[in-house]
Amino acid sequence: MAAYATRVRTWAGPQFATMTPWVISTPSQYRPGGPPALTSARYATDFNETKLIGNISSTVRTSDQTIYSWFWAQSTASYLWNHAADVLLERRARGDDDEQEGRFDEHRR
Repeated sequence: MAAYATRVRTWAGPQFATMTPWVISTPSQYRPGGPPALTSARYATDFNETKLIGNISSTVRTSDQTIYSWFWAQSTASYLWNHAADVLLERRARGDDDEQEGRFDEHRR
């Protein structure tokens, strides 16, 4: 139980750090098993399904699945940084790249 108590976040409240769980025997009883072996048939099936559905030009992915993937991708750091770079490059290509605008040191003076 001590291991469980050390993992409780401080936002949960100090009283929960030492509390015994009410309904479950241990917090670890619901942890899933590890991933399948890289050489297993299950891994190969899952990998091929991911390649098939995740392909940018997938013909088997539904439109709903595409929308869901956009939603989840928008919360990743790489998406946010790539989007910021795209916006800056588009502004530069349009000629909207004002010399004074966007320079942080100019605004501090």
